[in-house]
Amino acid sequence: MSNDKSKPEGFDTLQVTDPHGAPFVFFEGAPISGYGGDMITITLANGRHTRQGEAVVNTVTAVAHLRCSVYGAQELLTSLQNALNTAEQARRPH
Repeated sequence: MSNDKSKPEGFDTLQVTDPHGAPFVFFEGAPISGYGGDMITITLANGRHTRQGEAVVNTVTAVAHLRCSVYGAQELLTSLQNALNTAEQARRPH
C-alpha cells in the first residue's frame, strides 16, 4: 500500500479471531519512531531494574517493534485515543 490512507477493501466486515493466542505486550514508552519504505516504525520500550552485584541498575529495553502502513497507524492512533477518552471518563469523580 503506497501513501494511500484509505481503508483497505473489506476492512469494515473483517472479523478478528485469535486462534493462536496473540501475545500481550506491556510497554511504558515509545521512544523511537520513523517512516521508511512506506512503513511507519515504532519501538516500544520498558524500564527494568536488575541487580549487578550490590547495585541496582535501571535500564530501558525494547520489548517490541511495530511496523505498519499509514492506515494501520491511523487505526492504532484512533484506538489509542478512544481508550484514553474512556480512561479519562472512568477516572473522573462520580
